[in-house]
Order: sequence, then structure tokens, then C-alpha cells
Amino acid sequence: MQRRMRRDRRPPPQGKVDSESEGDASPQEATLYDNFSRCANCFRCCVVAVRTASAVVFAADSKLTTEAFVGLDTNGDPQFLPQTYDNAVKLGHDRNKSFMVAVTGNASVGERSVIDFVSQTASPRTVIDDVTQDQYLRGVIVGMGSLRFNYWTALTVPADRWPLTAFLLATTSPSASRPRVWRVAFVEDRCEISEILDQPWIYLEGTYAEAFSLLYSFRPEFLEQLRIELAIPEPTMIAALDIPKVAALKPIHRINVAAMPIQDAMDLAYFLANVQIEMERFLPGAPYCGGPVDLMVLQGVPQRDILEFAGKSLKHPRQPL
Repeated sequence: MQRRMRRDRRPPPQGKVDSESEGDASPQEATLYDNFSRCANCFRCCVVAVRTASAVVFAADSKLTTEAFVGLDTNGDPQFLPQTYDNAVKLGHDRNKSFMVAVTGNASVGERSVIDFVSQTASPRTVIDDVTQDQYLRGVIVGMGSLRFNYWTALTVPADRWPLTAFLLATTSPSASRPRVWRVAFVEDRCEISEILDQPWIYLEGTYAEAFSLLYSFRPEFLEQLRIELAIPEPTMIAALDIPKVAALKPIHRINVAAMPIQDAMDLAYFLANVQIEMERFLPGAPYCGGPVDLMVLQGVPQRDILEFAGKSLKHPRQPL
């Protein structure tokens, strides 16, 4: 599905929306070579989604970097300063545990966080089909978009300067207990929604270069420089990556996610998130990811439920680690 908020300065409409579904066993790989450098570091966080035949596992680090509006400069342009926290909660679910989210971009919609908004949402007890489910989830997303829209328009900040807010949303199909996952992004004054992971697969979001290189056996920026040095046309390089005997060597194509038990999917999600955190720790430059890794599991069988596995807990500041 894809929805765009109206570009006139009114809150987004609650009525008809344009939608478009995306479905691919490997949603990232299709445009990976072209867009890796844009996607792999667009958000200062690491979120891993592992979708099995009947469950979805989210793993997220705890470092949160956001931007705070601090006023206008002498030219009237809005000014932002980065703000970092080390114990952020990026995973959450609604009151009735019908859907869960993983925040991958700016964590706020106006003056409220995405997690707070979701945790105070009470989904209907009876959802009979996917159409009804889609309508309900659209309403939740539009509610977030309205808060964000009203907040930034009240500050008279141009839409192209609004921080990008993004998150993954997962639930189970009411008719078949099949996992469903969407990527939601508030970009400027519009909302973009794509249904992803329509088959068992591993999806990375945020800053994920190190985890990606393990799954796909290469770093695109390295491969791009190698292509330039060898004077290989870009279409030729891309085609070579898709040759079956080459693609089959990538670990991502050898991991049987569909048959993976939930505990093993949790172990895999944690491992990939932790690899990103630890590599950033040893590489030069300020780390984008860090802190404990939290996990959340949405299962469709034997009963629908959402399970939380926090990597951290509240404690007294003077309490020993």
C-alpha cells in the first residue's frame, strides 16, 4: 500500500487513499545495489526483522538519535540540533497486542513518540478479514500523520525540513494467521506505506552495513569501487550478482527462514543487530547504533500473541551493573 498525504496545508484526509502493495521474496535485494548507500545509513539505528512461516521477530538497538528544533537563524531557516539517548525503546505494541512496531527513523510524531502513540491504541477485538484490518491500521497511521502534520505546520517549518519518521509494523492476517509486515515512512508532508516480507525473509532497516555484508557477502560501496577500477559496466555487474550460481553462495539464500523455530529466529535477529553494534564500536567514527538489544515476537500459531524480551530494564542510577 502507498498513501500520500495532501500537499495543501490541511490535516491528511480520513477518507479514500491510494494504495499499492509490494511483494517480493527479497525486497531489499532488488534495488540494493543502487540504493544501499542511501538506505544503509539513513537512520541512526539498527532494526532487524525476521519473518518465518508463522511469526515475525523484531530486534532493535537502544541508541536513539533525534533532532530537536531550536529556532530560526537570521535568514529565517529552521535550525536543528542532534540529541542522543542510550536507553531508547524502539519496539512497542498496542493495548490488545494485535500489532507491533519497530521505530527506524525519527521517533516522534509531533510532541509524542511513535511508541507512546501505539501503546495507547486499543484495536478492535473482532477483525474479520484483511480489508477491515487494513482500514483500521490506516486509521492508526493517519492519526500519527495528523499529529506530525499539525505540529510542524504550527511551527511554520517548510515540509522539506521536517524530520523523517519511519517504522515497521507487523500483525497477523485475521483470516489465515499469516504474518503481515509494512514499512511506514512520513516523508515531508506525505506518508508512504509499503507492504513487505510477504514471504519468509530477513529485512534490515536503519544502519545495517555490517549485518548486510554478512548476509550478502559483499559491501556495495566496495563492489562499486571495484567495478570502477576494473571498468566493468554497471548493468554487467548487477547482472553478475543475479546469476543463480553466484546468488546461491550468499548466506541470505542459504538460511531456511521459513522453517526456523521462533527461538532460532530470535537468536538470528539478535546476532545480526549485535554484529552491527559491535563493528561500529571498533570502526572509526561515532557509532550510530548501541546499547542493549530488545526483541519482540509476533506469533500466529498456536495462538496469536506478542511476546516482549527487553534487553534492559529500569534501575536506580546508583545500582551496580
